[in-house]
Amino acid sequence: MGIQVAMSWDAGIELIAPLPDRDSFVKQLMETRGEGIVGVVFAVDDVEQARQAAERRGIAIYYTVDYSQDEIDQHLQGRFRKYKEYMLDPSGTYGAGPVIGQIEPK
Repeated sequence: MGIQVAMSWDAGIELIAPLPDRDSFVKQLMETRGEGIVGVVFAVDDVEQARQAAERRGIAIYYTVDYSQDEIDQHLQGRFRKYKEYMLDPSGTYGAGPVIGQIEPK
């Protein structure tokens, strides 16, 4: 994905940085906004229901992360059985995107 990640699952903190000479969502974001908070994840029991509620309120989906089990095993140490997030449109939040996520441990 063109990023380097430092993660503390127990603390719920993820730090990300673009890798040199690689194009990525994070690199593009930093080139236009600079460093800062990209998103704040709100855990939900049913991410599709939360997405539909956001869309009914006119909130657009800005970015989606939906890992398959193979990707979870490869990139997230197999810690989860579901990992799906929707970043909501950050235009009304000073650029820090609210994220709704369904992340289920194994």
